[in-house]
Amino acid sequence: MSFVSIAYFVTCCGLMPWMFRRSNLNALRLLQAVNIWLPLYSFFLLQQWMGFYRLAQLLPEVKGQSSQQWYEWIDGNLLAQILLITLPFLFVWKRWRAHRGLSLFLLIVLYWYHPYKYWDLYNWHLHAAEWVSLLCLSFSVLWLTRSFADQSKKNV
Repeated sequence: MSFVSIAYFVTCCGLMPWMFRRSNLNALRLLQAVNIWLPLYSFFLLQQWMGFYRLAQLLPEVKGQSSQQWYEWIDGNLLAQILLITLPFLFVWKRWRAHRGLSLFLLIVLYWYHPYKYWDLYNWHLHAAEWVSLLCLSFSVLWLTRSFADQSKKNV
């Protein structure tokens, strides 16, 4: 599922020259189609955290001088993960789906959390085909249900 973060970064960087122009409607629609998949990535991260929590419950509790308080575990990586888990759920609503500032902020946080040197590029061509399929699926569903931010249901 890490291919979603890599594909989101590459797609948004490819859309960057057209994303901040007011007249380019297709780039904003493609951005909305890309943003709709980030909540699934959030579910993936949440599932990983639940697995870590269950593992910590199974392991015996270690008491002693080496144990740390809960507030000592809070760092930049944990804050980035909290942002990556909570903020993509704003894209479920039509108003936030095309928000360029939020997309750019999540792009920066995503790259900070998952930098280029840690990308798993094994079988990248298969993951690229999966991403194009998911992108076509989300674009077509948003188009047919008239869920793009610039579409209205009155012109049916």
